[in-house]
Order: sequence, then C-alpha cells, then structure tokens
Amino acid sequence: MPPRPRSLDSRGALARVVALGERLASATDERSLAIICCSGLRSLLGAKAAALVTENTLVIDGLPPEEEFLRSLRSFAVDVVLSHTAPVVVADERLPSWIRKSAGVDVVLAPLRVQRILVGALIAMGLPDPATGRTLLQAIAQKATACLGSLRMIEEIRGQAREVEILLEQRTRKLRAAESSMIIRERLAAIGTLAAGVGHEIANPLASVFLNQSALALKLSRAELPPGLGAEVERLLAESDESLERIRTIINELRTLARRDDEISPLDVRTVVEAALRLSRAQLRHVEVRISLAPVEMVHGSAARLGQVFLNLIMNASQALAHVGGAVLDIRTEVLGDHVAITVEDNGPGIAAEHLPHVFDLYFTTKTQGEGTGLGLAIAHDIVSGHGGRIEAESSAGHGATFRVLLPIPRKTGGSPPRPLLP
Repeated sequence: MPPRPRSLDSRGALARVVALGERLASATDERSLAIICCSGLRSLLGAKAAALVTENTLVIDGLPPEEEFLRSLRSFAVDVVLSHTAPVVVADERLPSWIRKSAGVDVVLAPLRVQRILVGALIAMGLPDPATGRTLLQAIAQKATACLGSLRMIEEIRGQAREVEILLEQRTRKLRAAESSMIIRERLAAIGTLAAGVGHEIANPLASVFLNQSALALKLSRAELPPGLGAEVERLLAESDESLERIRTIINELRTLARRDDEISPLDVRTVVEAALRLSRAQLRHVEVRISLAPVEMVHGSAARLGQVFLNLIMNASQALAHVGGAVLDIRTEVLGDHVAITVEDNGPGIAAEHLPHVFDLYFTTKTQGEGTGLGLAIAHDIVSGHGGRIEAESSAGHGATFRVLLPIPRKTGGSPPRPLLP
C-alpha cells in the first residue's frame, strides 16, 4: 500500500500536488490523463485504489478492471456527485457492499465539472485519512478538471479544423470541377465552331454530289447495261448514297453535341443514345453491340449535355473491351419507378473493389498516363446531377462494368424542370 500522505501544509505534499499537476498537463488524451491522475492519487493519498470516470473513459488503479465492477462504479459515482460541487466522503454504512468488499471503507469522490457541467468524477477508495484525503482530492480534482477542459477544447478545435478541411476540400473539388467543366465547354465550343464551319463549307459540295448521284442513277437506269454490271452499279450507287448520308448525319450530330447553349426541352433519350452510338461506331468495330432501346417516357434535358454523358460511357466501355475476346456491349433503356434508366453494360475486365467508390471523383483514373484524365465520369456525374438524376456504377474485377443513368420523369415529379446546368 502507498505510504500515508503528509499534511497539506507540508511543503513536500504541496510540491507533489504541483508536480502531479504538471504531469497532468502533459497528457495528450483523456485516458492518459486518467492513468496519470489515478497513479498520483494513490501515491499522494495512500489510497487502496483510485479511479477516474467520464462519459468517455473509466480508468481504475489498484483493483482488477472487472467489467461488472466498472459499470457499477460509474453509476455509483454519478449518483453521488451529481448534486455536489466539492468532494464527498461516503462513510462505511452508506457504501454499496461490492465497494466495501473490493476497496474497503472510506471512499471520497470529487466531481469534475467543466464550465459547471458535470463530466465525471475522481474517486479515492480505502483512504487511511479521509479528512486529509478530501482536501488533497479537491486540489487534484481542480487540476484534473482544468486539464480535462483543455483537452476537450483542443479536441473540439481539432474537430472544427477537420470540418474546415473537409469543407475546403469540397469547395476546392467543386471549383476544380467547375474549372474543368469550363475547359471542356470551351473545347466543345471550339469543336462546335469547327463543325459549323466544316458543315457550311461542305454543304454545297455535298449537295452537288447528291444531285450528281441522282442524275447518274437516272441515266444508268435508262442505259441498257449487261445484267451483272447493272446490278453492281446499283449496289455501288446505293453504298455511296448511304456514305454521303452518314457524312451529313455526323456533321449534324457533332454540331448538336458541341452546341454552345444548354437548352432544356422534352426529349426522348433513345435518340440521344443512338446519336452517341453513331459517333462511336468506329471504336466499336471489334465489339458486339446489343441494343435494346425500349420505348420510354420523355424527360426534360439538354440533348447536347446528355449526349456527352452517353458518348463518354460508350467510349469508356470501348476502351475497356479493347483486348477482350468476345467483347459485348449491352445498351438498354427502361422505366424504373419514376425514372428513365439508360444502362451501359460491358463484359470487360471490370473495376477493382477499392477503385469503385472513386470512379466519379475528379481526376481519378485507372488508365495509364496519356490515356485518361479522370475528368469524363466526374463531368458526366455533374451533368446527370444537374438534370435532377443520378448515375450509378456496379462492377467487380473480372466481371465487367455496368453504368446506369437515371433521369426523373417530369410528370411523376410535378413536371418541374431540372436546375440550371453548371457551366
């Protein structure tokens, strides 16, 4: 048992209380403070056991830390000190039997109050001199309370700092996303200007070629060509007409996709998906594309911006399937509840579990340097969110990837249009 303490008037006792206060001030958390405090209490007061109880911590020195005993001790301490501001001596006859059995008689409890709010208690059990112990416990409790208040203030400041860091990170990400989106918009605007110029420049020659094709087809139909040659010429003319029509369609779709405005209007997403598929045809030559565009309800949206989303998803799938034998890309539309769902699913290598939660993060990419910027899916997510919808990703390594765009059906959401799209 620790030696019997000297009187509080003793210079040695005061020095030891001061020294204990300095040690308490060095604590970095509540548990370390509790350990230092309990050890110092036993040394200074000669107690059989000492404990410090808060809502976050319960440390006991001198008795086995049995779970049932600790729970009972916490409840007992709170009941005793709840209405007190100074240490309380609990005599033998008022002590619960489980304390008398474990710690003996004479228990002193000091409330720990931070800004008048009870946050815990300091307990000395089995004191050889309860009167002196009460006075010493008061002095130590004051120092422990001050240190406890400082620790909690520091933790609160740390918490606020973490919140500020998170807020700054979110704001920074939004600013970077807006900046990246603006860059993409400027590039698309440049493409739109180029497409408009190209369309204008080739409009007359293209019309001339169409007329010449028609005239040539008419002349050949009147000419008496050998049966085999006539059929071959008709086939070649039909292929030329189809290619010319495709050129005209691609120019129109490029101009729509890179349009400067964000006109919100009712649209059938199937036409937007089909346009994105036509633009990505060259990248899908090695892929079996399965299209199931079921009739769906109209949504409010920008054909240009949604076209960016679907084109990005299709191009990502195409790149994922580049080295896959038997590559398959499924694209389908359906109505799910009060949303139109557009699903793009591939049987590629999939996305690792640790990467899946980050696929929509700005600048996150698993592609090699030079192949990916980490902007595509982040901007797609922003565009879909701007339409009042959401985009989901499902995947596992080796089992392909599924991206689902969900856009609200106006008549089922009060008919209100989506919020203005971000620049």
